[in-house]
Amino acid sequence: MRYAVWNNKGGVGKSFLSFVLSTELANSNPDKKIILVDMCPQANVSEIVLGGNGKG
Repeated sequence: MRYAVWNNKGGVGKSFLSFVLSTELANSNPDKKIILVDMCPQANVSEIVLGGNGKG
């Protein structure tokens, strides 16, 4: 099963939705591998998942 979250407009919550969706999928399917790909130039999801400080 594959999911994609995409929207051309900025500020619509794509990063947040992607993070929450992948977290919930991982929690409800502990036997499955969940891959989250952050293709946003701001890398907001990557920063959250990898433990960044939010300052870029």
